[in-house]
Amino acid sequence: MPSVVQKVLSIPAVVEDVSFEEIDGREVLVVDVRAYARARSRCAECGRRCPGYDQAPTARRWRHLDVAGRQCVLRASLRRVRC
Repeated sequence: MPSVVQKVLSIPAVVEDVSFEEIDGREVLVVDVRAYARARSRCAECGRRCPGYDQAPTARRWRHLDVAGRQCVLRASLRRVRC
């Protein structure tokens, strides 16, 4: 069952953690997400679904729509794939 945060943000991923962090002098809502286990990653070049072999060493961040007047950022570790 999707969590409340997942419903509010309407993202197709599993929400692992929600926290407030200081980024560039502003308090930002940070939502840590991961892909569903059954979802296979896609190649960045051709877009085909490919098997993954590991995860990138650092997490990436994406700006999401503001939530309750606060900046919201999604953070996830990406899978690297063999195409």
